[in-house]
Amino acid sequence: MSAPWDLRRLQMHLQKRPPHPIYLLVGEEPFLIDEAVDVIRTVGLADGAADFNYDQFFAGVDDANRVRDTVEMLPMMSPRRVVLYKGVHALKAKDWDNLLPVLDSPVESTVLVFIAEKSDKRTKHHKRLAEKGIVVELGRPYDNQLAMWIEYIAKKCGLIMNAEAASLIRQFIGASLTEINSEMQKLRDFL
Repeated sequence: MSAPWDLRRLQMHLQKRPPHPIYLLVGEEPFLIDEAVDVIRTVGLADGAADFNYDQFFAGVDDANRVRDTVEMLPMMSPRRVVLYKGVHALKAKDWDNLLPVLDSPVESTVLVFIAEKSDKRTKHHKRLAEKGIVVELGRPYDNQLAMWIEYIAKKCGLIMNAEAASLIRQFIGASLTEINSEMQKLRDFL
């Protein structure tokens, strides 16, 4: 595919179309990764039993062969399954070689989501992922984007936030969207 996407482009794409077979989510902000996984999982498993068709693996703990076998498995009572492989920035070259069959010939009944804190765009596997799948970059927001994210999180929590309150949250909590989300949930529960 082409240039990297952001969370908003991913959300808009999945509102209109079924999920792509391969995604690479790159970023260090857990809130943004969770949002992207949530939208992919919701759309990917909309018609089926999530208990049987959702698998999560961790690089360094789960073998790449096991992940490949799961990706190639047919979904149960659903048109597709969703497989997450977290921490793939830590995979060795031999692990990527084991995953090449599902990268070269994506399984149409599976949505395979690779999650990495960072990804070297010069590597063979990143180029293959960018060619066969969709790369979504979920970097930490810049200072001038924080107000928009605070408003997004507040709305998601069912809160209405004026500019003064958003400024106080930004001042006391900082720029971590994960912490902002946590505090917003506490505020929602308190109210």
